[in-house]
Amino acid sequence: MCEPHHSITQFPPDDQGGEITESRLQWGLRGIYDWIKKIGRFFHISKLGSGHSESLEWANTKHLILPRETRYECNWWDRTVHLDGYFKGEEVYREEALECAEGYSRRVSIGDLGQLRRFLEVSMRKSQRAVSYIQTFIDMLVVRPAKDAIVRGLDRIINCSIGRSSFRCVEHRVSARLDSVIKYLMGLTRRREVLHPAWADDASLWIS
Repeated sequence: MCEPHHSITQFPPDDQGGEITESRLQWGLRGIYDWIKKIGRFFHISKLGSGHSESLEWANTKHLILPRETRYECNWWDRTVHLDGYFKGEEVYREEALECAEGYSRRVSIGDLGQLRRFLEVSMRKSQRAVSYIQTFIDMLVVRPAKDAIVRGLDRIINCSIGRSSFRCVEHRVSARLDSVIKYLMGLTRRREVLHPAWADDASLWIS
């Protein structure tokens, strides 16, 4: 699935055969090991604006060195995390591993509204598929009563109908006005009444 989800790659505490994950990551991810975040006993990495494969390619990894990874997708619009594919660790760790992946997501994309804004802005600027984030923002993050007015506002910014024009046309228009599009969408994340209940109903996110 990957973009526009927050794609997370997770490595276990110990690889099969009892080899220590941390030392293998230090060797296999030389140069960017500092990007690894350890939550609980598990190690996590992601690259905003890309999927799982791109994040590992970006990491300039030595794939034969790295332990087997488990992949997760975070739905930033409803703040849920789920497996993407199969769990590659020992079954006894499955629940713990998911909890750690959720903890990582809370630190990067869904823990508060500031993280959500940073995740979306960085992702849209770095992605080759910025329109996919915008479409998901409208389809999934925004509640139905607010959608039409928000789409009209976006159409005015890009001077094109995001819902009716060809994808290529919309992509070109968004690229040309990306700063304005991002400013518009980030402004919407400050309007509690237009957001998915996962965000709007969490009172802790709206303490001034």
